[in-house]
Amino acid sequence: GDDKAVQTALSNARNLLVSAPEVFTARRIVIQSLMGGPKPDDALPEIDIALKVHPESLELNMMKLNVLGRQKGGTAAIEQMKLMYKQFPTNRDVEGWLHEWYLSDGTPDETVAFLRDLAARYDDDRDQHRQIADYVATHFVKDAALAELEKLTSSYKPRHIADIYRAREAQVLFDTGQKDAKGKPIFKNQE
Repeated sequence: GDDKAVQTALSNARNLLVSAPEVFTARRIVIQSLMGGPKPDDALPEIDIALKVHPESLELNMMKLNVLGRQKGGTAAIEQMKLMYKQFPTNRDVEGWLHEWYLSDGTPDETVAFLRDLAARYDDDRDQHRQIADYVATHFVKDAALAELEKLTSSYKPRHIADIYRAREAQVLFDTGQKDAKGKPIFKNQE
């Protein structure tokens, strides 16, 4: 029944690709069959062939991400997501997946760079910058956090965005009981 029809379609698709390798529909049938088989990695060479002809295809890039995401312990899926983030800048799904990955598994420096890029994509939205400031304050040790917040403050014109980083820097100093050179608390209510 259906199994025979699927095998016939797959066979026809493979035969067509021999004489017309650019036929996307035939390539898709072969890729989907391999992805659903016992060794999904076998689909990667077919996906890469198709991507050479259609590098702008979101569908093909998603198929590749799907297969790479099933591999254990590799970084290939993350690299594919980073590539897709650059290639499809308006795709909210890819942006969201990469955002989640950076926040949970990225190094602090990589994560700050990603979050800054994201903020720039949204015309330096203040909420994005608050998220960066909060991330730095909670994921860097005190001195590194203060240095990073100072660097971020100086990266923007005074006021607005720079003030977000300056305020978070003050909060870090306050939270750690920062003292002046004479050992007196900088903030009055710390005494």
